[in-house]
Amino acid sequence: MISEKDISIIKNKLKYYVKGDDHLVDELTSTCLFKINRYKYYNNSGDKNYNALLKTVAKSVFISYQRRSKKETLLILNEIDSISSYNADDAIIKKENEKMVLEILNFLTPSQRDVMLMRFYLDLTYREISEILNCSINTALGIMTNSKLKIKKKFIKA
Repeated sequence: MISEKDISIIKNKLKYYVKGDDHLVDELTSTCLFKINRYKYYNNSGDKNYNALLKTVAKSVFISYQRRSKKETLLILNEIDSISSYNADDAIIKKENEKMVLEILNFLTPSQRDVMLMRFYLDLTYREISEILNCSINTALGIMTNSKLKIKKKFIKA
């Protein structure tokens, strides 16, 4: 059985990613609990590795949600909004930045897009990315390197 402490660990991790939407946090928490029960990852409360597993499952569920809902660009754009208040000139610049970010993300393959977002937006390590994607660290590094090269060839003209 999953304890209340385990549920609070999952909720706190999800609240870190989903700011201000308690309904979504509850929905994603129930998905995490389903996955944990499905794979019988319980009866290890308090174990350091078990707590890390709970957090990794929460990240994985959040990233899966992001893929399904295609909201990764909205999160980046909301982050840009929260950095500073803006006037009319800033609004024009923001629109141009939004178009550029959307163009770059749409240019990448889904796996490249996911790795880029996990690395730069979620600040995950390559080890965490490899665990979420069920691949080796070198594969995650390779995807990132190929993504950067692809963006450089397409958008940066020397």
